[in-house]
Order: sequence, then structure tokens, then C-alpha cells
Amino acid sequence: MIPSIGTTFDACYILVGRDEEFAIKCMEVLISLNISIVAVIGQNALKLKSHFETSRHLIDISDITFDSAKRPWSNLTTLQAISNKGLLGINGGIEYLLTNEFLEKHCVVNLHPAPLPINRGSHHSFWAIMEDEPMGATLHWITEGLDEGPIIASVRKSIEPSMTAQDVQKNSNRESINLLQSNIMNLMNGEWTMVQQNGRASMHLKRDILPASTIEYDSQYSGDFILRLSRAVCNKNNGFVVKTEHGSYKVVVDSVLSIEEN
Repeated sequence: MIPSIGTTFDACYILVGRDEEFAIKCMEVLISLNISIVAVIGQNALKLKSHFETSRHLIDISDITFDSAKRPWSNLTTLQAISNKGLLGINGGIEYLLTNEFLEKHCVVNLHPAPLPINRGSHHSFWAIMEDEPMGATLHWITEGLDEGPIIASVRKSIEPSMTAQDVQKNSNRESINLLQSNIMNLMNGEWTMVQQNGRASMHLKRDILPASTIEYDSQYSGDFILRLSRAVCNKNNGFVVKTEHGSYKVVVDSVLSIEEN
């Protein structure tokens, strides 16, 4: 649900996914500001528990519920841990869409690694490079529509011609954490505002990535397209696919380097 302006929160819970580093940074922000965390929920929750048990942070995590449920709305224990209406949910990377039933009872903010309403959905760094869009991050309320909720804060930046998808993702993740750091106390204290999304919007689903990163062996492509595609797939061992009459081949791009001409 979207709370009324001025709503305050007593504590937080964090929804986490496969990106352990990003989830750790989210927790570190809350810990540094002495914000109470009642639960960490998601497939990497137990790894986070182990991290903070052995890290430099001298905090007592005995009162935090660490729950590895991938879909929190389907786990009774999880729902009981976050049943308090004074809790603010923070999406720190969960890969699953929250159900409408869950959202009707919970106020959850999302850290989206793109300047909404541009690049709603998945693979923001790929599409930002391919479609010559800005990079950035948005802190917004989660609603029924995918990445369509009101914006609390956002930042957008231009992508340099030499940047790869890995560079864009690192920058967007860093800006997401900065937005959390700058706005979480205002959220907790009810001193926040929001605006509806407006302007030109775009959205891409996970299934869109394969056809967009596949080229035909016998087709012609401009140098600009090949360079953009190489930059856009240079991240996490991704690559593009070349389809030939004998089969398809994946070309993995692990770096795109600028060189000086003689």
C-alpha cells in the first residue's frame, strides 16, 4: 500500500535476492543510522546473517529474523515476523514480484537501478546503452504496476561512450544506496514527499533480452550497433548470440577498451 503523507515507521524489514553485496550495503545503511531491523527475508538471508555475525559490525542480531523464503507472502512464519503495521519494507533486491495481496497490507519501497519511468523492469544497463538512455536510480513506493509507484527520490546521469553494462550497473547500484542513505530517516520520521511518475516511459521484461542480443550471421550491422551491443552485454559473463545456418553461438564480452590510434 502507499501510506499517507506524514506516516511514520517504527522499524524496517529488508527483502533480499541473489545480489549479496547490494543487500549488505542496504543493511549497513540502516545499521549506521541505528534503524531497527526486524527481519531480513529472501534467498540470501542466511548468508547475510553469517556475514554480520563475523563482520566488524558490533551489533546484536539476535532479535532479527533471518528467513530464506524466496516468496515471503507464501510463508506463514515470515508473515508473522513482519505483521506489525508500523514496519517499512525495503526491497533490497528480491527477484520476485510482490503479490497484490501482500502489498495491500505492507508499505514497501523499492530501490530501482534506473531513473524511472525510463527502464522499468529488467536489464536496465543493457537497455540504457542500446537505447541511448540515461542511467541512475529511483526510490519509489511499490504498487501493483511494475515499477510504476510514486517516486520519493531519484537521480539520473549520462552514460559515457566508454562505459559498459558493468560500469552502468555499478554506478546505478551505488546511486541506489546513496538514495537510501539520504532518504531513509525522512521516511521513518514521516518527513517524506512523493510525486507520480510522468513523462516518457519504457519497460523491458526478462524475456526481451535474448532477441535483443541476437544477431543474424548473414545480416549487416553498423559499427555503432556492434559497439553498443558489445558494451551492453559486457557484464556478469553475458554476451550476444550469433545465429548461423549451422547453429547459434554465444560470444562472451568481458571487456571493451578504448585504444589510442597511431
